[in-house]
Amino acid sequence: MPLEGFISDKYFFSPDISLLIESNSKANILDLIKKKHIEDLENNVPFQHKKNDLFMWNIIYIREVLAKGTYKENFSELYNKFYMKIYKASKVEELQAIELEIASKYLDLLIYDAEVTDT
Repeated sequence: MPLEGFISDKYFFSPDISLLIESNSKANILDLIKKKHIEDLENNVPFQHKKNDLFMWNIIYIREVLAKGTYKENFSELYNKFYMKIYKASKVEELQAIELEIASKYLDLLIYDAEVTDT
């Protein structure tokens, strides 16, 4: 499936991230995000596009976590914390750091904090 031509993050349309999340491949996901950040800068991705994409990633990761089990973590506080960080960001580089933080936190929850349920 060609991944070029989308206004938003092309990885929304790729199965790679989902497969990596399913296999708890945190290191591979973080590496992919870092490579994506280089592409963002090389392609001059507009700040507002990156910001919108990050709002969506915040939702995608939390849905992945919630689909896998129950947690001690208060998800509204976690989601809101990242939402406000994204909202207040003023540079692409700031958003990139937040993206790594979001992925790392949610993946840690998936890997280390999940209580698997029958849902």
